[in-house]
Amino acid sequence: MSGARAQTVFLPRISAAAVYTDNINLAPDDAKQEDYIAVLMPGLHFDHTSLKLHTGLDYDLQALRFAHSQTGTSLFHRGTFDSELTMLPDWLTLGLNLTREQSSSSPTAPTNTNSLFPTGDVANRTFGGATLDLAHKFRLFRFDLRYIQAFVKNQQTDFNNPNLQNSRDRDYSALVGSVDRNAKFTWDTQYSRTQTSYERAQRYLNESATLELGYRVLPDWRLIARGGAESDPNKGIGQGGLGSTEYAGGFDWVPSIRDEIRALVGRRFYGTSYEGLWRHTSRILELSASYLEQPTTEDNRYVAGGIGEAPPPLTPTTLPGNQVGTGGVVGPGAGVVGAIGPGVFSDFTRLTSDVFLLKEATARATLRGRITSIGLILTSEERQYITYNGVQVAATGIVPPTDKTRGADLNITRRFGPKIDASLDASVSKVSLLEGGSYREQRYTLTVTDRIGVRSSLVLRLDHDQRLGGIGEFKANMVALSFQLGVNGPTTGAGLPGGGGYGAPGIGTQPGGFPTH
Repeated sequence: MSGARAQTVFLPRISAAAVYTDNINLAPDDAKQEDYIAVLMPGLHFDHTSLKLHTGLDYDLQALRFAHSQTGTSLFHRGTFDSELTMLPDWLTLGLNLTREQSSSSPTAPTNTNSLFPTGDVANRTFGGATLDLAHKFRLFRFDLRYIQAFVKNQQTDFNNPNLQNSRDRDYSALVGSVDRNAKFTWDTQYSRTQTSYERAQRYLNESATLELGYRVLPDWRLIARGGAESDPNKGIGQGGLGSTEYAGGFDWVPSIRDEIRALVGRRFYGTSYEGLWRHTSRILELSASYLEQPTTEDNRYVAGGIGEAPPPLTPTTLPGNQVGTGGVVGPGAGVVGAIGPGVFSDFTRLTSDVFLLKEATARATLRGRITSIGLILTSEERQYITYNGVQVAATGIVPPTDKTRGADLNITRRFGPKIDASLDASVSKVSLLEGGSYREQRYTLTVTDRIGVRSSLVLRLDHDQRLGGIGEFKANMVALSFQLGVNGPTTGAGLPGGGGYGAPGIGTQPGGFPTH
């Protein structure tokens, strides 16, 4: 694309909705209170693409007016700005990202849906990051040097939790490896350093240095051996260093450009480690599964955009989400393969500075027909805490506190004629908390859209949410009718922002905001 062919898109939009719910406070049955909510949501989408620069902005203002709740009026802001500048073609890129959104701050409280329920457990999350990437391919080798500077600001919307902390991330990575990924012998050396600093807590510092070798034994089979050293956070989360040995071995099988299986077993600071990836794609069907283990913190994971994405394979494929860009933009949701509907990613969040070992498995299936699409996502997440309330768990001699979540989300979308679409989303999850106890959540959403004009629609949305198990139990139903004009951004049903499932490595599928009363 030449500079003369630069493209700029500006799309304003607005939606207005009338909402009824029989449980505005997500309270138990004996304390339920109904309410009516008026929602006005103006927004815009801006995109500019030229030879060296790509810039995108998507923003929504969500204004809520409650008929009976003491909350009265609330304003929420949700937006994402990202930009990638090619400073030197094939050498140097600069990525910038700024995000404002909202999430729950603790899994013990009822989960908010679309910011409509004033549960008092909602936090604004503001993220800003810059990535400087120096990368190039030579005839015999390639290299990639990357530096990330980022911040996360967490703020309770009703100010009832002053203990939420802000953080700053400073990450370095360096990679040198072979160029031809289909060669008989391949190699990669990599060093990474991640540092997350908090206002009133000990910093988290993690380092890793590895050498990975690949040997092609058959045209579609490659053996993998990896070894190196890493930090051991059990001996101190802020020490860093390379005091613990790590190694792994496995294989990568790519029988075709549409299929891949990769599996490794090894040893890390916590014991036996596992890593896996499976992908299959065809004209109408896409299947994938991944498993990864990694120490992290809530904010560190947020900056990284979720570490559940599997590492790049030793042989190239053209499957979606299987490329690792140079430069690029960091931030929440970076690198996540497209969602299939509202609420498909985990919304489990603890806004603390504690370090935990994350064990995350995700499986996806998407079937796309001419008029019907079906998507299924299965998730499993386990957090083994290395620190708890800022205290090193290994020093106490207790069994590491653990959070566990399991979930499934099914989404079916069907087109009924040229103007009417319908979508059904059903999700179930089970959460076991480190404090003890567990609960189950069920969420069902039916959305019907009637496109009454070229850029205007009427949307009817029906929701049923419930939590069972003794921790924040509730049942809530919601009916919403909205009119949307010029809607081209990420809204899902009834003019309400995306979200409302159990389940984003998720982070921040709901809009961010700042309430006023």
